[in-house]
Amino acid sequence: VKLWNTSTGYCFVTFGQHSAPVTDIAFSMDGSLAATGGEDGKVKLWNTSTGYCFVTFGQHSAPVTDIAFLPQDNGVVSASVDGSVRAYDLIRYNNFRTMTTPKPRTLLSVAVDSAGSVVAAGSQDSFEVFVWQLRTGNLLEVLSGHTGPVPCLAFSPSKTVLYSGSWDATVKVWDIFSSASAVETMQHASDVLDIAVKQDDNEIVVATLDGQLHFWDTENNILKGSVSGKRDVAGGRKQTDLTSNSLNASSKMFTSVCYSADGKAVLAGGNSKHVCVYDPRTRQLADRISVSENKSLDGVMQQLSSRNVTEAGPRAMIQHDVMDGKGDAKDLQDDTIPGVKRGSMSTKRSVAPAIRTIDLSVAPNGNVWAAATTEGLMLFSLAHGTDFDPNDLDESITTFSVLSAIKGGDYMRALINALQLNEKPVTRKAYYSCPPDQIGSMASNFPEMYLQPMLGFLSLELQDSKHIDLHLRWIVALLQTHSAWAATHRKQLKNTMRTVHGAIQESVADLAKLSDDNLFMLDFFRSQLALHQPN
Repeated sequence: VKLWNTSTGYCFVTFGQHSAPVTDIAFSMDGSLAATGGEDGKVKLWNTSTGYCFVTFGQHSAPVTDIAFLPQDNGVVSASVDGSVRAYDLIRYNNFRTMTTPKPRTLLSVAVDSAGSVVAAGSQDSFEVFVWQLRTGNLLEVLSGHTGPVPCLAFSPSKTVLYSGSWDATVKVWDIFSSASAVETMQHASDVLDIAVKQDDNEIVVATLDGQLHFWDTENNILKGSVSGKRDVAGGRKQTDLTSNSLNASSKMFTSVCYSADGKAVLAGGNSKHVCVYDPRTRQLADRISVSENKSLDGVMQQLSSRNVTEAGPRAMIQHDVMDGKGDAKDLQDDTIPGVKRGSMSTKRSVAPAIRTIDLSVAPNGNVWAAATTEGLMLFSLAHGTDFDPNDLDESITTFSVLSAIKGGDYMRALINALQLNEKPVTRKAYYSCPPDQIGSMASNFPEMYLQPMLGFLSLELQDSKHIDLHLRWIVALLQTHSAWAATHRKQLKNTMRTVHGAIQESVADLAKLSDDNLFMLDFFRSQLALHQPN
């Protein structure tokens, strides 16, 4: 799990990890905590500012399918394939409530009402929605009416209304405190995959299997408009594709959708490397964000090499032992079961994992949003940095002037001009030209308006360079001499200091690993020497 700065594109906090893919994420109301569920059956809680996982709940015996915070931020609930909904106390850190169905069911979704008193879960096999009272754990109601699995649920922020989306191509509206039957039904042309409710409670967006986003007026239950996102979400070619990218429908749909905190944007992701941002008012594509450029993942490349295509089809789909004829009869026997993804009878993967966006979530305070992808959980900060200010430049500040200042020994002016240009190679040239014995005096005279970009530069150098002692001396000197200014502008420096903290953490972890490896190697040499010495 990595935390990225969207303005620089660098990771500045590395979290711990699940032992299996992350399936869902939820934020606390203030955005300071994040909860993740994974296919390993674990629920983990993270501090988004420090990157620490401070508690792990492992009570589920099967993959976690959905997760949600209680409105008071004092608890988390999770649904699982094992048929249970578990509630966790964030004060004592225990599983204080376990809610189960009358008969074993596979649960796909979970939601909590705005008061935090009612929990609902949608099932895959019985097509029902189960409603429990959180305080007692008693089953209050079983809502029937869907004719397909229920993969998504959402409560209204201000009403006693529950929205349920199903593969039967409908979204049903339930008033759970007054009736056990659906009040309204919103019909669609294809299976419903996800639902999001706008914070002001006057609109919902529905993602369907045909690649459409449908915007509904919740006051009158009428369709306001739709967006066809097939072209927008379409990803790259997969090694096993038998058709052209334009004819491949597997990646042309949204599987997760959510509103921004202010309701002015809708984020949607699916089985591709793109997260699409739409303006719900105009229903136009505002931005398209790529969550990965890792070419080792399937579906990242837009075009594949024809060298990997043989007369028998894509090379990745052909088992090597079959191609070279060296496998025996047992090896050539196909004992896999279609649809099985784990275990000894799962399909033998011969290609790289495909890039996809499994889940999206936006923190209620609007400062951060997250995407659970094949590579892990990616958190994007929405805070704007101060990387480049053209008002600080004039005609005299050029790369040549920086090099001239270095040659003349005016290292402070060279470093400041390089920060103003905001060109990394120039900044590195000026930075490494500064004599180490002048760090203290340069830090004490360093202009405070350039303190933030300088700290940001140092954090990036900590990640990329081996001169750890030099970078730490600069950071300590700057913070010690400008501690009063930093305390006054702590809100402005919050993200930058988080970046510095994450970089130092990563350096400490790398050094600790290197030291442990060296100690183990020395112990090995010592033991070998003792064995070969004569008694």
